[in-house]
Amino acid sequence: MRALNDAQVIPEAMLLKPSMVMPGLDTVLNDDSVSHVAAHTARVLRRTVPPAVPGIHFLSGGMGAQEATLSLQQLHREYPDAPWAISFSFGRALQDAPLKAWGGRPDRVEAAQALLLELARVNAQASIGQWDEVHPTPASGGISGGRILLPKLSYSSERKTPAAELFNW
Repeated sequence: MRALNDAQVIPEAMLLKPSMVMPGLDTVLNDDSVSHVAAHTARVLRRTVPPAVPGIHFLSGGMGAQEATLSLQQLHREYPDAPWAISFSFGRALQDAPLKAWGGRPDRVEAAQALLLELARVNAQASIGQWDEVHPTPASGGISGGRILLPKLSYSSERKTPAAELFNW
């Protein structure tokens, strides 16, 4: 925020678009993971983002649609009186399932559009802290379903691995 202030950015005229924070690479995902990450994210936002900023719109950050929606919902539970709007900018998390449902076939347009509307409704409810139902994404695969999977490396293993091998996927 200091760099933005030095550049004379007016907080009231900006929106932040950070990626959703994901649990550490060595973390075993469980039901507590989302609330734990949301609590720490809310604490960082509370400490660093001035109330003058009108909104924080999270990118899905490589999460699947269900995980991104759950994370948004949990942020609202952790910080229900946030001074800024906490919302989403989940292009991939909103579009992937409808695009797969459509598959370029004219006979699937209606079903894909209905799924897109339902995903928009669910994320709109999560952005005001009111979502509490089954996620509409077909076969979402649980908390980490649909997540972009990267190699599981810890900082210590990164220091021991030559850089050329780190991103050899």
